[in-house]
Amino acid sequence: MKAPKTELVTKLRLVKSPSIKAQTSLCAILAKHSNELSEKVLWNHSGLEIDAFYRQLKTEMANGWIEESQKAEMQIVEEKEYA
Repeated sequence: MKAPKTELVTKLRLVKSPSIKAQTSLCAILAKHSNELSEKVLWNHSGLEIDAFYRQLKTEMANGWIEESQKAEMQIVEEKEYA
């Protein structure tokens, strides 16, 4: 029997760049990567601890700089076999 390993995937995109004074780390990362990355890849590029990442993401989304480009969806990462 095979049970799929899944993960929740959310795409984030840069909506508008903040002013030079308000430059933020996550917006800058998105700008370098065609303005769109999955949440997991953005976190990996940020180098932040997971809690700090989500605090920063919440701030940048509240300011209207970043938004979800597609709703979160479950994707199969790999399938594992169980005997």
